Amino acid sequence: MEIRYVYGHVEVYTKGGEFLFSADTVHEAEEELEEMEMAS
Repeated sequence: MEIRYVYGHVEVYTKGGEFLFSADTVHEAEEELEEMEMAS
């Protein structure tokens, strides 16, 4: 997983470079990743 800062927000990508989602903050992105892990 990679988190990139883009124009005031963050974007989350897989290790292969595939876009997953965007979030307002790194904290928000981490929370979303935790929710995704729990759902799988």
